[in-house]
Amino acid sequence: MKANEFWDVVDAAALDARAHGTTPPEALRIRLEPLRTAQIRAFHRHTERVAARAGASDLWAAAYLLPDAGSDDGFIDLCTWLVSQGRGTYEAVLSDPDRLADVDDLDDQLGQAEEWSYVAEEILDERDADLPDEDGPGAEAAPLTDEQVETLATRFPRLWARYRGGQP
Repeated sequence: MKANEFWDVVDAAALDARAHGTTPPEALRIRLEPLRTAQIRAFHRHTERVAARAGASDLWAAAYLLPDAGSDDGFIDLCTWLVSQGRGTYEAVLSDPDRLADVDDLDDQLGQAEEWSYVAEEILDERDADLPDEDGPGAEAAPLTDEQVETLATRFPRLWARYRGGQP
């Protein structure tokens, strides 16, 4: 599975979820189940790589301002959620993490992101297919320094205003 094919599946599942009122994990399962086992493995590997790329970006600093996304698990969910939203949203937020301030009910959506991340693994498990373990996103993210925290209000003014009430 090539990168464009990966994003085609993700984008189609995201559209299906919105259009049909299903959850993102349900929509992804519907898209993945017809694929061959090798394609699902490749989809899983792409998911891990793309989420890891998000984890290596400024998203970690922005997540510090979000409720429940600043923890290791919360950050992994944020990276997975970002992937599950499709290529356009993924690229837009990586280029400007402050755009997360526009997302309504982000906490609720992050709850489904963990389930979304397991869909490919569950299908492979149902097929008795092995999947090698890999590090997830944020595995190497370091805590923010005091100096970095002091810059958050200016780096992410909309997130700061939404989640910190404009208070430094």
